[in-house]
Amino acid sequence: MKNWTLALLTALLMALALPLAAAEEYIEGAHYERITPPMQSRAPAGQVEVLELFWYGCPHCFSLEPHLDAWLKEKPDHVTFTRVPAVLNPNWTTHAQAYYAAEAIGEVETIHGPMFQAIHVQRRRLGSPEQITRFVGSLGVDTQAYTRALNDPAIRARLQEAFEIGRASQSTGVPALIVAGKYRVTASLAGGYPEMLDVVDYLVKQEAAPE
Repeated sequence: MKNWTLALLTALLMALALPLAAAEEYIEGAHYERITPPMQSRAPAGQVEVLELFWYGCPHCFSLEPHLDAWLKEKPDHVTFTRVPAVLNPNWTTHAQAYYAAEAIGEVETIHGPMFQAIHVQRRRLGSPEQITRFVGSLGVDTQAYTRALNDPAIRARLQEAFEIGRASQSTGVPALIVAGKYRVTASLAGGYPEMLDVVDYLVKQEAAPE
């Protein structure tokens, strides 16, 4: 009787463990999509690139942001993270330009989070370079340096690069997380914003695993 009870208990524990084990496996086409042909990864040798496509005007990107911030604090050392302001729509160009100008003067950390907050929480209209420049000035950023960066011809090259990255990723919306140039993860496929990062972690492990 004891042996039968023990066997039953063991079988029950194994059955309960199966959903947990299954949850750690993600399926191509169901939880993420393969990019064909793959994009060129810019990560150094031995690193796995995770690239975020975002737009400041996107409420879904805003919702992902706190989860992404938490993930960045815990990400493995062999992961290289890159933000790319998407230019999937011509109307997104101004916000992409704003991001690259902030990057050019070393003020991304000052501007990035507050820009999302201003648009989606404070409901501020930040649709023109003039409005954005006044906003960044309110954050203590040197507006003359920022304006010079906005008008720098190098920014146009970055915008073209962002457009090409968006096209190569075959993304139709944002936010999208691209792993190793091979896989595209979205909230709709992953099942939510925290789940996006669970799938990213899974794919990073697959890429880092020995052949």
